[in-house]
Amino acid sequence: MILIKGDYEYFVSPFNRLSKLMKKKTEQKVINFIDSHGLIDEGDRILISLSGGPDSVFALHFFHKYKRRFKIEINAVHLNHKLRGKESDKDEKFCEQLCTKLGIELITSQVDIKKLKEKSRKSIEEIAREQRYKFFDYTASKLHSSKIITAHVRNDNTETVLLNLSKGTGIKGISGIPVKRGKIIRPLLILSKEEVLAYLKQSKLKFRIDKSNEENDYQRNIIRNKILPVIISEINPAFHDAVFRTSQNLKVLSAFINKQVEEYFNKYVESGDNSIKVSNSLYEKVESPFLDEVLKLTLEKFLQSEVSSKDVAKLKDLYYLQVGKEVKFKENHSALRERNFILLKRTKKTNFTEAKIKVGHSIQIADHKISIWKVKNSRFLVHEPGCEFVSMNVENPTFTIRNWKDGDKFIPLGMKNFKKVSDFLTDKKIPSSQRKKQLVLTYRNQIVWLVGLRIDERYKITTSTKQAIKICLS
Repeated sequence: MILIKGDYEYFVSPFNRLSKLMKKKTEQKVINFIDSHGLIDEGDRILISLSGGPDSVFALHFFHKYKRRFKIEINAVHLNHKLRGKESDKDEKFCEQLCTKLGIELITSQVDIKKLKEKSRKSIEEIAREQRYKFFDYTASKLHSSKIITAHVRNDNTETVLLNLSKGTGIKGISGIPVKRGKIIRPLLILSKEEVLAYLKQSKLKFRIDKSNEENDYQRNIIRNKILPVIISEINPAFHDAVFRTSQNLKVLSAFINKQVEEYFNKYVESGDNSIKVSNSLYEKVESPFLDEVLKLTLEKFLQSEVSSKDVAKLKDLYYLQVGKEVKFKENHSALRERNFILLKRTKKTNFTEAKIKVGHSIQIADHKISIWKVKNSRFLVHEPGCEFVSMNVENPTFTIRNWKDGDKFIPLGMKNFKKVSDFLTDKKIPSSQRKKQLVLTYRNQIVWLVGLRIDERYKITTSTKQAIKICLS
């Protein structure tokens, strides 16, 4: 094709013309997707997650090109995970050079994911994702960014759906990656990886390749490198599109379910600082599919991390076990079957077994303080909340404070016969979570005080008492 402009004529390759049309078509797909989902508003300050890979490079160039069209301001953010040594540093350098070239402000930071992994049971992928979004949120707050763009494409959505299915998931998991969630928006979900790579090639735009994506050390990589190629070549070449359509259809159903789940959660689940109570009524009145989703939401809030179907099953099955049974989750997180509810709690490990305490002294055990004082005149005793008086015809006795154990017996005040501590706690309907922390004050292996509950009949104040001791719990 020959075009004439002024006194000059020049040749335009049909290939170049086709290339421009393809690029324009790709750009228009993204524009239409943004507009149809209301992802960007006029005046938005956009923060773009830039890894240096093809998807994020496309996003940066696209929004730099169309910032006037959308009437927005853009910044970029890069987090160096230090996972690939010098290659990670090269990614960071590439992002800095690219943003300098385009005149875009870039905020960078570094975090040693492998070091964090040493102190956590979470996977490297999970830790990296948490650190990324934590840094994005922090940066967005500092820059007053109204939106954060992550460059997820359609292939990422497919991998997420298959990964969720492999672990057992509900409607939410099959719904894939949300187009928007809070400040996070994902305008490239309309594109496939192949479309992005074709665009970058036609535009002669450079990007970084993360070679670890080719290794099968991570579950997502196994799906990407082994499973998907077989499905696409042998079953459905348009598998990414099919999964995306299904995900979008299910999002409508998911929104309805989420609304109902939130209502059930607010009605039957009570959240505290270090614990969550799940009422028995949830198990008794809510249908199974919704029950699973409420329990999943409860665990996500409790564990502050991703939740597997096994975790949900453990919490669901606990309801059918006897009072006092407990299941463990990660680190110091567990759930305990109480009489009328299930208690999810975070506990601090303690090495306390027992300790000696003399008259005139106090001892701090966890959140409790136990004090023992000699009473000058046992004929005038003023009772105080949390305090008891016991008779001790021994000068300056030394007591032992310890956790109760199986087989412990005492004679509760007002009774004539011995009673097992375990039976006494059951009769008093003490929650299982409190029973394990129950303390006893002993003297020469005899229980003097079931701390905070009842003294032993043998140590009550009588007319023959020579020495009264005041014991307090605060």
